Amino acid sequence: MKKYTMTLLFWCCSFFAVHSQIPNSSFEQANSDGSISYWNPLLQCFTIGDSIEYTGPLMERYPEGKSGNYCLSLRNAYNYTQQTGIMGGAMSNTDSLPFTTFNYFFPITERPDSFVFYYKYKQNNQDTGLCSVSICDETMMEIGTASGTVWQVHPDYMRVSLAITYFSNDTPRYAGITFNNSIANPHPETHLLIDELQFINHEPTAIRTIARVPVSLYPNPVRDQLHIESPVSFQWIQITDVTGKVRMQQAFNRNISLTTLPEGNYYLLLYTDKTYTVQSFVKY
Repeated sequence: MKKYTMTLLFWCCSFFAVHSQIPNSSFEQANSDGSISYWNPLLQCFTIGDSIEYTGPLMERYPEGKSGNYCLSLRNAYNYTQQTGIMGGAMSNTDSLPFTTFNYFFPITERPDSFVFYYKYKQNNQDTGLCSVSICDETMMEIGTASGTVWQVHPDYMRVSLAITYFSNDTPRYAGITFNNSIANPHPETHLLIDELQFINHEPTAIRTIARVPVSLYPNPVRDQLHIESPVSFQWIQITDVTGKVRMQQAFNRNISLTTLPEGNYYLLLYTDKTYTVQSFVKY
């Protein structure tokens, strides 16, 4: 487990406990200079010169929200002298003012099962965006994590759900969120929009165990529609690829549309309030 060191700002704790579990989760709030309240860029500063090309601020509040008026905009830059990309990114913050009492972690009051956000790449030159979530206890010991990548250009916002993996039963007290606009070689043309962040709590206190229950999937291999046959009433489902990356999460339904899922091998996890079961299937 990782240990994080920080100075606790008690006024921030009380503020966020009342207003929001995720500070400025829809990116509507702005500082007097127009910057986004409670979010800071990953890169604090770099020298702008003739050799650096970029298409706008690396992090800004952008007037194209999924709901409301604004969203988070991430761009990249490129240094042609050094022939290296400069990645745009954003981190959660406990202070509304940029570059002041910056603190990556903010207080939470529940034990979330997953982290949800919406994104669309307005333009993508073979870049891959990354979201990372860290959950810590009251001593700032990391007790849970979630991460996932996005890459496809979409004209409309796409929902992404990342399952949080816990490796301790300690009570969560703080969370931190980061977004990167590339995990390889950033390109200046890339433009990523993010909006509507949310923690999901299906069953915050349940410790689920794997169970053998009768489940049939058909057709398998499947192309578009997967049908689940079982006498058990499940609550929600997850679909992961063979690397463990969550590709889909939703309330339980016996018929699941897989039209947006790429071809490949997958696992279907079906959850009740106390147990879960796993089935494999192939999408072609």
